[in-house]
Amino acid sequence: MLHLSMQFSLNGKLLTTTVTAAQPWVCGLDIGAWPFTANSRVIPVPYYAGTPPVYLQSFGLFGSAMYDWHGSNASSFDTSGRQAIYSPLTNGTFNTLSEKVVIGVSTNLPDLFPDIGNPPSPHMSAVAGKTVIDIWAGSFDDVTSGLRRLGSYGVNKCAVILHNWQSLGYDNALPQHYPANPSLGGDRALINFVQTGQGLGCSVALHENYVDYYPDYSSFTSSAVALASNLSLMPAWFNSTTQLQAYATKPTWFVANANQQSPQIKSRYNTNSSFIDVNSSVPPWWRTDMDAGSKGAGQFATFVNATKDLWSYERSVYQGPVFGEGGNHSYWTGLLDGAEAQFGSGGVPTNLGANAPLFLDFNLTKVHPYQVNHGMGYYERWVTPGDDISRTDLRDAYRMQEVVYGHAPFIGGQSWSDPAKVLVEQNLVGPVAQRYGTQTVSSIQYQFKGNWTDINTASKAGAWNRVQVRYSNGDTIVANGMQQPMTWQGLTLPAYGWMATGTNLLAY
Repeated sequence: MLHLSMQFSLNGKLLTTTVTAAQPWVCGLDIGAWPFTANSRVIPVPYYAGTPPVYLQSFGLFGSAMYDWHGSNASSFDTSGRQAIYSPLTNGTFNTLSEKVVIGVSTNLPDLFPDIGNPPSPHMSAVAGKTVIDIWAGSFDDVTSGLRRLGSYGVNKCAVILHNWQSLGYDNALPQHYPANPSLGGDRALINFVQTGQGLGCSVALHENYVDYYPDYSSFTSSAVALASNLSLMPAWFNSTTQLQAYATKPTWFVANANQQSPQIKSRYNTNSSFIDVNSSVPPWWRTDMDAGSKGAGQFATFVNATKDLWSYERSVYQGPVFGEGGNHSYWTGLLDGAEAQFGSGGVPTNLGANAPLFLDFNLTKVHPYQVNHGMGYYERWVTPGDDISRTDLRDAYRMQEVVYGHAPFIGGQSWSDPAKVLVEQNLVGPVAQRYGTQTVSSIQYQFKGNWTDINTASKAGAWNRVQVRYSNGDTIVANGMQQPMTWQGLTLPAYGWMATGTNLLAY
């Protein structure tokens, strides 16, 4: 006989039900769906960490039903967020069920937003307002020349990230990173690049990856690879250039592998920040090692704890901020120091471009106070299919979104070496972003039928295209996400226009 216990606690509008089993016999828990009679409609919330809330139209209430991912014993959650899945370990056994189900209804949508539960980044003041210059292609001499040219035009407040530099090429032979790729110029040229960037007053980070483990790694051992329930090696990224299939690194090996690489990278190139690929772009239950012989087998919490340890380790090595990939970064906010803030969670897909909703409340109240993210994601993951970020209106829309979402300025793709484009980010967005980068929000309003209203009215109507944000320092930002112009404080804001005002501040 299976024995289950349930405990209940109420915190504000949220009821938490803790469900535990006495025996390890349960392979899943399904919390079900909202009743058909509720006539529920999903509210897409950009960057939301968890199952998006709904509007229960029949009752005039907002609702939320999700698992608390902190301390779960599950192997994963399904894509709907309804099921906690307990997969068999490699020896056929299961972990014991232990879950917290959080359910709430309220007339006030922000009552239902989950707290991320992480400490704030210690590098927020240092990162706020800096233009992130994201570089993918070019020899080390060429990208160094590009940085020098930017410096000659006055670029001097930036965080530089170089992605393609590794000894055997990008996404190959990992976790081996150093020495620098000889075909791109080798160590001497890379050292010159780092020194040039730092000479401009910028931090410099080199791309590292500790989740993908390649069979051409010189010290490859299957002991470092996560296992599926059937004892097969768990596949990871497939490198279409080399035609090599990577495997998923055991989470318990993350820091051990980084310890073989990051101190050498720091010693060789003297970088003062770092970029860790993948970990911040995925939900906590992305890959779970089912190897019964490994500590924490079958629990996604093992991946969570190992990822936390990895970012903490990288901060200690480089004595500076750790940057990462975006998408599901809100789960991890504060554990690293900044991510390229692409959409991809909360029911808001990537590649919405200028059509993305200006739904700010969750990001500005639950993410922004803990971490300084940048941009709105890599351009190719932001634009709608067939569009080109070189179009002036799309670049305006991208910039408007990064400002109103409270993000730091970003320049990437082929644009990073264009002084005009970098200077606009640094000199127009940078000063505003430096002011709001460490500030909390005091109010957010949305325009609906010509009037400013709150998130509840806007969410019921789906009116997330004109917004006004006030920060605790008195700064106010207004943005127009519609094609029709709007007037604010005597200034006409065209499509994708924005304006920021405050003490000794006027920007638009």
